[in-house]
Amino acid sequence: MIHAAEVVKKGDRMRTNCAWFMLLFLPLMLLMAVFDLKPWFLIIVFLLPMIIVGITQTYYIQKWRIWALTNVDNPALFKKWAQQLWLIPIGSKLDKFEFQTKKYKQKWAALQHRFDEEVKVQPVEIPSNGMLLERSILVDKAFGFSRKNLFIYRDKMVVEQKGEYYWDKIQDASIDFTSDYDDVLGRVYDLSFKYLGKKIVLPIHPKSDLALIERVVTAKTTCF
Repeated sequence: MIHAAEVVKKGDRMRTNCAWFMLLFLPLMLLMAVFDLKPWFLIIVFLLPMIIVGITQTYYIQKWRIWALTNVDNPALFKKWAQQLWLIPIGSKLDKFEFQTKKYKQKWAALQHRFDEEVKVQPVEIPSNGMLLERSILVDKAFGFSRKNLFIYRDKMVVEQKGEYYWDKIQDASIDFTSDYDDVLGRVYDLSFKYLGKKIVLPIHPKSDLALIERVVTAKTTCF
């Protein structure tokens, strides 16, 4: 089985790659502007790539959904993250506008039982001297990201130059996908939790091991 983090990342990349297809039509549109071609032709060239991208993206995303729900290790976590990125239906009116084949509907319906599966939290073995999760925390969003290391110990986690947080005092820990996206780094995630009555939000580096961070945080915070 594949961790929910890797499954959702693949779907997010797939959708982004489909959107980049639009750029292939940019030279043609610029050429048309230079030669002042007829407006109706400009409209066709503008709408055509949008339609092609929409159909292609829908096909591959639906194919990805079936693969993802079949192979993901934690369906509930997958559902939460995939809905945050609008990769699966969220129950809104917009869902009705998505074209779905009969074959896809049958396969998707047959997998819905997986969302009701109970997932056991697996223990994570942490060395006595702790573990360093390099490139894990990003800070100072407003002024550009700067990297801070995340150290995991049996009794606490320590964010370099930011502070230390004891597991038994952490409440409502959650990792969420955000709208922040870097063309080079990728999608940014937030690790948020309540600590001594105060909400802490730590952006996670896109290249970090999100699956490992999720396993550690979930395992450690559910022990108390």
